[in-house]
Amino acid sequence: MAAHASSITMVAPSPDWFTGFDTVALVDGEGNWFRKVKVIVFPFDAGTDSGTTFSTGNVATKPRGKIMKMNAKFCEENTDGVFLKKGKVKPVGVFTLQLKTN
Repeated sequence: MAAHASSITMVAPSPDWFTGFDTVALVDGEGNWFRKVKVIVFPFDAGTDSGTTFSTGNVATKPRGKIMKMNAKFCEENTDGVFLKKGKVKPVGVFTLQLKTN
């Protein structure tokens, strides 16, 4: 049995920052459901807005850039450092998926 979950969400205030996860297993190799799955997520940039800081108004990127996981250099130059801690990109959230039984 294969059961997976994926999710994506916007990271405000930027119109093209997002986070999420893809194809996370919800069952083990024998088909047993995990009781709880926690996924730590990091920031991504969709490459569609060229504002110089996270608080800049919308400035469309032409041509559109590539989707990228944010690295320290990008965060220093484009996010006012809000995603950095001691020079490293920090997680922006944790998704917790919990099995509900009746």
